[in-house]
Amino acid sequence: MPLRNDRPAGMALATRMDCMDHRVLPFKTELLPGTECVIEGLGSDERLTRHLLEIGIMPGLQVRVVRRGPFGDPVELALPGSHSIVLRNSELASLQCRFLAGPLSALPSKAAGEFRVRALVGNTRYRARMQRLGLEPGSEFRLLPSNHNGRHRLQPASRAEAVEIGRGEAERLIIEAE
Repeated sequence: MPLRNDRPAGMALATRMDCMDHRVLPFKTELLPGTECVIEGLGSDERLTRHLLEIGIMPGLQVRVVRRGPFGDPVELALPGSHSIVLRNSELASLQCRFLAGPLSALPSKAAGEFRVRALVGNTRYRARMQRLGLEPGSEFRLLPSNHNGRHRLQPASRAEAVEIGRGEAERLIIEAE
């Protein structure tokens, strides 16, 4: 991981080059509640970096999106130890994070890799459809590059062929990185 070491007090911060790994992403301001990630970098703005460090946001910290304000701003983040903090989208935009868990739709369309289903958030009909596709809690799958048609392509470990699910289904499929 490339690091910048020209920070005050020797603080090393990840650069935007880390985003080449699909699991290290700019903190998307549209992340859905329930998304969990680890902060990998604080950006290049010295003043904002200092502010984030002062309020306890630092590389290596695991956070979870709790809820969003009425128009998407501000965003409440849960921190370890039952603390939470509220940040503006402008502050969140400077963060880089490594995705741990959350709705499938929280990943960018070009993401690919190995994942596991953590939970299905939906009614009985939705759960039955996901089960028919081989997507149940605990099951593993490979996320394939999208066809740019707004649908997510998955290859469940239990199936030989890939399946596609829409955005609405992807928002209710909670996944975690392997």
